[in-house]
Order: sequence, then C-alpha cells, then structure tokens
Amino acid sequence: MLSKKSFFLACAFAVTVIMCMLVLGERAVVPAPSVAEQPFANSVEQRAQMISELRAIRQLLLDQNTLLREQNRLLAEQLNILKKSTPGESKRENDPAAQATR
Repeated sequence: MLSKKSFFLACAFAVTVIMCMLVLGERAVVPAPSVAEQPFANSVEQRAQMISELRAIRQLLLDQNTLLREQNRLLAEQLNILKKSTPGESKRENDPAAQATR
C-alpha cells in the first residue's frame, strides 16, 4: 500500500514539475515590448486620420444635400402637375365656403 501511495506522489510531483517547466518556458518565448513602440498612437497621425474622416463625412453630407434638393424639386414638379390635372380640386381648396362645410 505504501508503494502505491509513493508511486502516486511521484507521478503527481513529476506532472507538477513538467507543468512548471512548460509555464516558465512559455514566458521566456514571449518577447519583451521594445522601447520604440509607443503605447498610444501618434497624435499627429490621429489628427490627420480624423481630418480625413471628417472630409469624407463632409463629402457624404454634400452628396446627401444634393439628392434631397433634387427630390424636393421632383416633388414640387409632381405637385404642380397634380394641381394642373385637377383644376376643380384646387378651386375647392381655395374656396372658404367649401372649407367651412368640411
């Protein structure tokens, strides 16, 4: 019984030693951070990147405004066409007596 217990302890000790060696070996493989690497990005580069992003956003907004103006122009044209196609409706809208009966 004593030999099984000592065999178990020897195996546990061997596994523990092997695990410690693996952990220590992995730490030696990891390179130390170099002094030249900065923990944060360069502020000049960050500003340049922000400026380029803002210019891209500005261009997208200009494109969107152009599309909205075009849409408003088309809607105004449609409204004019509808008003011309139904002359009776526009007279009823402008007539105060017709609005009072509604």
